Amino acid sequence: MRAFLFLSALLVGCSSSPPPVDDSPVAETSVEPERAAPEPIRHVEGRAGFSWEPPGGWNMITTQESPYYVAQAPSEDGFVSNINISPGDYSGDMETYFQLSVDQLKAMYPEMVFETQDTTRNVPKLVTVNEFEPGVKIRQFFYFLNAPERSKVYVMVCTQDAMKPSLEAECDRSADSFKLQDIVAPKAWYSVDVPQGWTKKEDPSMQDDMYVNATTGFSLVINRTPFEGSVDDFEKAAQIDSYLTVSSTDTFDTAAGEAKRLTGMSVGNPEIEQRIYFVGVPGSVIMMVCTKPPKTTEMELCEKAVSSFSLLP
Repeated sequence: MRAFLFLSALLVGCSSSPPPVDDSPVAETSVEPERAAPEPIRHVEGRAGFSWEPPGGWNMITTQESPYYVAQAPSEDGFVSNINISPGDYSGDMETYFQLSVDQLKAMYPEMVFETQDTTRNVPKLVTVNEFEPGVKIRQFFYFLNAPERSKVYVMVCTQDAMKPSLEAECDRSADSFKLQDIVAPKAWYSVDVPQGWTKKEDPSMQDDMYVNATTGFSLVINRTPFEGSVDDFEKAAQIDSYLTVSSTDTFDTAAGEAKRLTGMSVGNPEIEQRIYFVGVPGSVIMMVCTKPPKTTEMELCEKAVSSFSLLP
C-alpha cells in the first residue's frame, strides 16, 4: 500500500497528460488603478512672510512647540513623520552657521550619527540618525534656509522613523520650494468679546491670536488650522495629550457652533489649568485655549469670551 501511494503520487506529479480543461464561465474581475499621490499645496505663512510646499496629503497643524504650522504625515505604525520650521536671528555666512549647528548637535547628542553634511546644494542639508528613545531611531533632515535681507536663517527639520523607507526626496522638494514673500497682515475673520483690561499681543511671528491680562497672566489663544477631518481626528493629530493632562471632556456652546471642550492641567506645569475648545468648520478646525495661572480667578471671564466667538462673513 505504501508503494502504491508513493507510485500514485509520483505519477501524478510527472504526468505528461494535459490537465482537464475547466470550461465554466469565469467571473470578470476589475483591477483598481493605483491612486496618484496627492499634489502638494503651497502653504503660506502670511504673518512671517514665507511659503513652502509640504508633501501632498500631509496635514498642517499647530503646536505649542512651533511658531509656525507643522506638516504631519498620516500615522504609520504609531509614528507620525513631520516637518517643522523655526527661525533664527543670524547675519553671518552660511558655512559658519552650518558648522555651528553641527557642533551644537554633537555636543547635545554624542551618539548621533551624521550621515550627510552637504553645503554644496542651494539649500545646505544635514542628515542625522539618533535614538530618540529606547528602541526608536529617528532620521532627521535639516535644511538651512538663508534670509540675509531679514538677518535670519530658517531651519526646516524633517523627522521620520529611521526604520522606514527614506523620505529624503519628499523632504528635499519641500525645502527647495521655500521662498520669501511680503509679510501680510491677516484679515479679520472672527469676532470675540474680550474681557475688559485684556489686550491683544502683537507678534508677527505668531500664528495665533493671543489676548492677555498683563496683570494676572491669564490668556485666551485663538487659532484656525486648515484640516480635513473631524475634531477628534484633529485632537489626535495635534497631540493634545502631550501638553494637557485631560480631566474631563464635554461640549460647550459658542456663537459659531458647538465646541468640544477639554479641561485639564498643563503637563509642563501641573499648577496651570487649561481649557481647550474645538469648533469644526468646513475645511478647518478652530481651537481656543483658556490658560489659568495659579491663584487667578478669571476662567468664567475667559469662557464668556469663548461663548461669544463667532465667524465673520
